[in-house]
Amino acid sequence: MLARKIFKCITSTLGISSKVKIFLSHDGEDRDLGDVAYSFLISNFKNLAIFFTSHPPSGVPSGQGWFNGIVASLVDSEIILALITDKSENSTWVHLECGAGLEKEKTIPIFYKPDLKTPLTNLQGHFLTEKSINHLLNILKDKGAVPIQSSWDRMDSFIEQSQLLIGKKEAKSNKIANQLSYFMELVDTGSWKHINDEDGELFICEQDELYQIKILNREEDSKFSEEWSTKFPDKYGSQKEYVQLLVSGTPIEKKLLFATVDGFRIFIPMPEIGLENPTFDEPLYYYVKDSIPYRLSKVIGRYGAFDSIEDVASHAGIKIINSNNELPEILKKERPLRIRGKSEYIKIIREFGNNRPSFKLHFFLALLNVSDSPISLHKLDIALIPNKMEGNPQVLSFGLDEYAIQKETAKYNKIKDKPLVVNSNELVQVWFLCPGGSDSDEKMTKVQSVGFRLNLFFTDGLGKRHSFMGIG
Repeated sequence: MLARKIFKCITSTLGISSKVKIFLSHDGEDRDLGDVAYSFLISNFKNLAIFFTSHPPSGVPSGQGWFNGIVASLVDSEIILALITDKSENSTWVHLECGAGLEKEKTIPIFYKPDLKTPLTNLQGHFLTEKSINHLLNILKDKGAVPIQSSWDRMDSFIEQSQLLIGKKEAKSNKIANQLSYFMELVDTGSWKHINDEDGELFICEQDELYQIKILNREEDSKFSEEWSTKFPDKYGSQKEYVQLLVSGTPIEKKLLFATVDGFRIFIPMPEIGLENPTFDEPLYYYVKDSIPYRLSKVIGRYGAFDSIEDVASHAGIKIINSNNELPEILKKERPLRIRGKSEYIKIIREFGNNRPSFKLHFFLALLNVSDSPISLHKLDIALIPNKMEGNPQVLSFGLDEYAIQKETAKYNKIKDKPLVVNSNELVQVWFLCPGGSDSDEKMTKVQSVGFRLNLFFTDGLGKRHSFMGIG
């Protein structure tokens, strides 16, 4: 730092101006704002070296790695000037670039709107006002930037152009929102004609032909299988499909995920998945009535032997709810048992003078009734499956003949003649012990990690029987 100050002092004395390096941080969609800022800065200072990735001559040099080029410029720059907008306030790259300058206090944000919600608002920044931009230019001058003339050039033009671009972006965003609202009104009330073209299927609104729904051609590796999709005669004929909403041929919404099932006889939206724990909880498949895909299915859906999407959903076990706010209560009703598991593999090198290694596996399972009424456990089966082994992988299953169940202070050996009743919000703890010292010892020496397969059968408070299979 001292050397740099001495260098600047010498060059200033000799009438030589060193380059002041500025890194212009921005979101890719704000390139037009960056162009205006770049032009404004170089029109006012004669010794700036601006790194601006959206302006090729000022970005990463040819032949240099993109990431390495950005990091090198961040380190080398004396100022990181960040353009903070609706887009960039959520940009991972902009946050990373701004964070690189915090320690040396060289990050300076320009806020293009006063109400942005970003951690960068904690920094001393500048707004699109003459007083604030004037202050920013004086800071650059203090950092060694040499003004071209005594007064700042194009100040009013910079502010006006920036505000105009921000206004256009907001207008475009509002236009898209309005287009989508009108689009869905046409979906709900309009008439649509169906044609095939080389890129897929197309549905055109007869009331306004600028509004179209396109079913894109299938991508490679689009096959899938989920529990709900196997409830139809052709269990394995299921593929993912994508749908786009077009206005004047331009997409106004991200691709929407649909599915063909039952050997392409049925075409419906891919259901949402509701669950608390993806390892142990049985998923709940559902549709939201007011969602875009569900409403689109009334126009572009195919239902095979069924009359409606409601009939298809009922057959496949897919719930239909009015809003996502209903999900927690439905999960509580439809999936009354929450399951958590934990295992610990223990190797004891020598036990009671026996030179042969002995192995034990302890397994802990917690069952919590989250419903408002008691449930009855009928049957509980578990098998241990080694997930990773030394040498040649093998598939092994160790059935557990004994386990202990603790409910409050009472202990049970298995579930024998009568079901075990678990009250609302009651926790049942299950311990399993897989002892070694048997013919399995030789195989167990190769086991590095162990998983489990769980089969559980129970009845809820309404008399509905449930079967659950978990793998962990």
